[in-house]
Amino acid sequence: PISSISLTPSAETVVVNSAITGYTISNSGGAASSYSISDTPTGLTFDGATGLLSGSPSTVVAATAYTVTATNASGSSSATFTLTVIRANRTIAITDPGSKTYGTDSFTVTSTTSPSSNSDGSITYFSRTTDVCTIGASNKVTIESVGSGTCTLYAQISAGSTYNSATRSEEHTSELQSRFGISYAVFCLKK
Repeated sequence: PISSISLTPSAETVVVNSAITGYTISNSGGAASSYSISDTPTGLTFDGATGLLSGSPSTVVAATAYTVTATNASGSSSATFTLTVIRANRTIAITDPGSKTYGTDSFTVTSTTSPSSNSDGSITYFSRTTDVCTIGASNKVTIESVGSGTCTLYAQISAGSTYNSATRSEEHTSELQSRFGISYAVFCLKK
């Protein structure tokens, strides 16, 4: 008799670069001698002997139906499996800039992301306290005030092909002192 297959579950949503759970095949007809699939998603492997998909999809894909076909000497039977691959979440944190001198020091803001890939999406920095510090060209921070204050910076990384956007705010306390007509600013990262 012809194979008569069904897939359980018939759909799955998974985060990009995460292993799929996959499906099981039920066959109420004759034994299948081989299996085929309409297309193999990037990052996954299809086993023609068992009919199963495995692995971790490496590309974000909208809901896509894949047709699995079981074949034997009497004919073939097909069932569909719909896979949706969504972007992963990530976090971003501004790197503690350490001690800075008022008036002469400007410094470049840097950050770390988790996962660590910065290549997927662009990072932009902003100051929430422009009377204390501002962000200029090439992510340079300039200290603007001679009085004590809090420099609050935040970083935003845009959504890319693999990851969702993320925003993180960091507060750095500025302790300014005058010494020989020069003011010093010490930035400490508050956790």
